Formats: sequence, C-alpha cells, structure tokens
Amino acid sequence: MLGARSTPKPGGGEARWKALAEVLTDCFALLTSGAGPKPIKVLEDQDIDVFITEGNIKGAVDIVFGGGK
Repeated sequence: MLGARSTPKPGGGEARWKALAEVLTDCFALLTSGAGPKPIKVLEDQDIDVFITEGNIKGAVDIVFGGGK
C-alpha cells in the first residue's frame, strides 16, 4: 500500500525514531527523500528497509514491489 503517514514531532532523539517504527509496523519499506544514519538504523533494526529516492516516487515503488521499471 502506498500512503502517507504523520510522523512524531521533531526532537526526542532515538525515541522519535522508535515511535516512527511503531507507526510503520505493517510496512516492509520506507521511501523517503532523505534520512540520517540513526533513523535508518532504528528502522532497519525493525526490519523496515529505507530507500532514499529523488523525483517521481512511482519508479521507486515499481522497483521495491518487483516491477523493476
């Protein structure tokens, strides 16, 4: 499912990223325009792959879901 979700408010350090991982428990991947090393590690520790992408997200969605376009 492709969708947008609210994120925890800035601040709070690692607890913020753990809270974000809890919001994404039904996801296996996160497509984003940017992420630092700490949030990437916290999300990947919860088995959520982080893909940093630019521009139109459709091509990245196709790749993540096996379309390879």
